Amino acid sequence: MVNGCFDPLHVGHLYHLLAARRLGDMLIVSLTCDESVTKEKGSQRPVFNQVHRENMLRALRCVDGVMVCTDALDALQKVKPAIFVKGSDYLRKVDAGSRAFCAANGIEIMFTDELTFSSTKLLKHYAESGRR
Repeated sequence: MVNGCFDPLHVGHLYHLLAARRLGDMLIVSLTCDESVTKEKGSQRPVFNQVHRENMLRALRCVDGVMVCTDALDALQKVKPAIFVKGSDYLRKVDAGSRAFCAANGIEIMFTDELTFSSTKLLKHYAESGRR
């Protein structure tokens, strides 16, 4: 299982999802709901609402299922996956509650070391360059 905002979905997400899929028999994506994205990223986000983000993720062959959750811990409690995969940029950002839940339930936390891109940096770049 992976979780995140995936807003907007970009090549870094694709590499991360492909790498995560290679780690197991199937890949479930926990998609952060719109309200949580706004709380985490600010009033201008999400760029795409959760229905659009969910549909884009479902269209990827490497994704076996998508569920909308408030945060990683919510998803972990519902799915109880064998492996919880985050990008290497989250090495020190997995919250204590999720780490504790994984430890208590034998869920391995793994990190992909694929190319890292940032949606926030990408959007900032486009805003500053005046591109539409």
